Formats: sequence, structure tokens, C-alpha cells
Amino acid sequence: MKVDMPDIGTYGRGSYGRWARIAGLTVWFSYRTPVAFSTMTGGLVIRENDWNTTTGCHLNAIDSDKSKRVSGAEFEAALTAELERREAPRCFGPQSAGCPSSEWD
Repeated sequence: MKVDMPDIGTYGRGSYGRWARIAGLTVWFSYRTPVAFSTMTGGLVIRENDWNTTTGCHLNAIDSDKSKRVSGAEFEAALTAELERREAPRCFGPQSAGCPSSEWD
């Protein structure tokens, strides 16, 4: 099987803002937590800041328009639906919330 390598980069303040793009899906992370994503057809989905000032800076670097932000529950449901539609794994690392350890064993 051939899989394209994802594009990976950093953004925002420090080295804790990262993004990854694969198969038309871009996911932005603050630390290890997904905080925004976009698709080629669906546009940007960005969540409210439920954390601290560094994550707030990361969110502002993605899009400073706070009126576009959705609740954490809405964001997680939308990202989960997008990943399921793509049959992509929902876990981005062994410390992701809700990630069964068996997926990383």
C-alpha cells in the first residue's frame, strides 16, 4: 500500500502549535490537542478556547475571528464525523483524550 506522507508544520507561539495535512484534511494542534481542522470542501472548524493563553494564541494564529468558534462538544463531534467519513484513526497519539491504549500497543 502506498500512503502519501503528511505535510507537517508549526505555527503560532513557541513550538507547541503544530498542524498536519493528509488527504485533504488539515488538523491544527495546541500541544497534543486538536483545536481546529479544515477540509478542501467544508472550510475551517475551530473550537473555543477552554484552556490557557498559549492555546488562545494558537487559536488566534489560526483565525482571530472568535465568532467562528464552536463549543468543544460541537468541535469533537464534527472532527469525529470527518475522521469516520474518511475512515481515519481518531487518535493522534498515545496521550490523546479518548484514545484506547490498544491502538498504540
